[in-house]
Amino acid sequence: MSLSAGVWSGRDPLVYAYHVTKGTLFFAQKQAEDKATGIMLLMFGCVLSIPAAVLGFPFISRYFRLRRDAAKFRKYSQVRSDGLLP
Repeated sequence: MSLSAGVWSGRDPLVYAYHVTKGTLFFAQKQAEDKATGIMLLMFGCVLSIPAAVLGFPFISRYFRLRRDAAKFRKYSQVRSDGLLP
């Protein structure tokens, strides 16, 4: 039967990490990183959507204006079954 022993210094980072985390070596950096990454991606998405909204507004308003005018034209150009205009 062999017995092995090791001596660790109090300045060793691993010993300090065991002391700080009470032996778990879990610093909860993963959750904090995930939360920070999520917030950063949300902000990045909002910033990227601003140019799309600004540049797309004229096209969208033109589409709805043409659609409204076409509906008015269809309403006034329909002939009733008796041959009279509405």
